Amino acid sequence: MQRIYRTSVIAASLSLALLMGCSSQSTVSSDKPVAQADADMKVFEVKGRLKSITADRQTAVIEHETIPSYMPAMTMPFTVKNPDEMKALQPGDAIAFRFVATEDDFWIEQVRKVSDDSVARSPAGEQAKKSSAAGRIPALEIGDVVPNFRLTDQNGERFQFSDFAGKDVVLTFIFVRCPVPTFCPLMSENFRKLQEQLNASGNGSDARLLSITIDPEFDTPEVLRDYAARYTQDTSQWVFATGSAGEIDELTARFSVYVEPEAGTILHGLVTAHITPDGRVAQFWRGNGWKPGEIFEALRPSVKAERSAQSN
Repeated sequence: MQRIYRTSVIAASLSLALLMGCSSQSTVSSDKPVAQADADMKVFEVKGRLKSITADRQTAVIEHETIPSYMPAMTMPFTVKNPDEMKALQPGDAIAFRFVATEDDFWIEQVRKVSDDSVARSPAGEQAKKSSAAGRIPALEIGDVVPNFRLTDQNGERFQFSDFAGKDVVLTFIFVRCPVPTFCPLMSENFRKLQEQLNASGNGSDARLLSITIDPEFDTPEVLRDYAARYTQDTSQWVFATGSAGEIDELTARFSVYVEPEAGTILHGLVTAHITPDGRVAQFWRGNGWKPGEIFEALRPSVKAERSAQSN
């Protein structure tokens, strides 16, 4: 896993008074509530799978189960209060921990290994499957061909996925009113950096970025155009898209994006995908732990192969 900065973890906590996952609910509950030290502290007992840990053991990336009414199952970095608790743990271990959130910080503590069969092999994956349009629409897997969906871009123009044929496509899901800095705003900031890297390398013309809203009722083309202006001046390379509720529901189901309207906003997971020039899913990144350079490196073999094919 790429280097995780503690500052980004602290920044995320500034919005934890809201419902994490972009909800504005002021109180939370859990299946296993824990006595709270004060009214501003929220404490949950959580299980998950350890994905990676930094060398100093101060940050752990964990694929965790759903925290009821607070956060969907996802993969994300956590600050570890007591790094010594991580000494005996290895990536892949099933773990339990206490998740503590205050108004301006959050961390995990009392981290311990639990029986392997007490945690799903992929807790976030299991949640995604459960939320996949009640099973009506099959979720995409690595290697699957992406169906030719239609959406509307930030200029109000209709387009279809096949318009990107012959290009690498990196897509993600956002919504404009998302208040948590390490959710949608981070995805858009990462895409901004990725676009810069692609253009600086000379590979910008070989790739397209696509940000799809999960809030089509509010995120009209006009709203998306204003939002896009915060991050890019080239919306031919980086497209911001909306659609009908049915079109968006189909895509969140196909890409296994957990979406649940709640308390006037949207509780959601994070999914980013790389689709090759022939329209197949190459890789998924679930959660917010990925870095722009990671996706840039993943794109390079595909870009080279495409250029080689064009020259022959």
